[in-house]
Amino acid sequence: PTEYIARVGLIFDSISNRLKLEYVYECYHIALNGSDTLKAMSMLNEMDSLITTIELTKFLRLDYTVLINKVPGKFELDLAQNYEKAFYHFSKYYEAGRELKSKVEMTSVLHAMGSACYFMKKIPQAITYLQQAYDTAVKANLQSHVLKIARLLSVIYEERGESMKGLFFSRLAFKLQDSLSNDERVSQLNFLEAKYQYEKKEKEITHLQKTNQENAFVIRRKNWTIIGAAVLLIFLLSLWRLAYRNFK
Repeated sequence: PTEYIARVGLIFDSISNRLKLEYVYECYHIALNGSDTLKAMSMLNEMDSLITTIELTKFLRLDYTVLINKVPGKFELDLAQNYEKAFYHFSKYYEAGRELKSKVEMTSVLHAMGSACYFMKKIPQAITYLQQAYDTAVKANLQSHVLKIARLLSVIYEERGESMKGLFFSRLAFKLQDSLSNDERVSQLNFLEAKYQYEKKEKEITHLQKTNQENAFVIRRKNWTIIGAAVLLIFLLSLWRLAYRNFK
């Protein structure tokens, strides 16, 4: 990736707008992985600037608006722990996600906004956003999202002393965790079974090819034997004729 960044950097002005965004986004991840948070934030700001200056289709503009607000929002929430800034980015992310009409994005951003409000001690708002996220995830059958939301709601209700609601979401989270774990195990078993069947088939094909090669060799050897015997017979007949003429 470092070599790619260096090469693209030399021709940055001549590449397409979309590639510029992808290049800056890649720089962001490299900086973040290297714990260079200042450079990472600089890259996010550059992405924000690019979005406002370059020509993009409506879909791409919304898609990148989601991206450039989701990423810094999570950065502020999880790393910088600046929850007000995180909520600001998530609010912009929400607007773009709503226009995209993506259930996954809406569930994710509502969960993120609820999380930011929880850490800012704005519990009623947190519950409102998380409940909306929960309802959206349930309708769209996004089980992994429902699990994460239920976990946080169970914590919030327990802290508020609403033990019945906390118990409901706690049990739901436990049930979903068990279900998703089973699904994952089944998926792994299916993968291993498919892998086994593939390897078995490969061995069968290899064995068949080897058998065919051996059979082909046996057939060729038989043919050579028949041809050799025929040649020898012709040769012996020729000798017999010659000897017979000489005898006469």
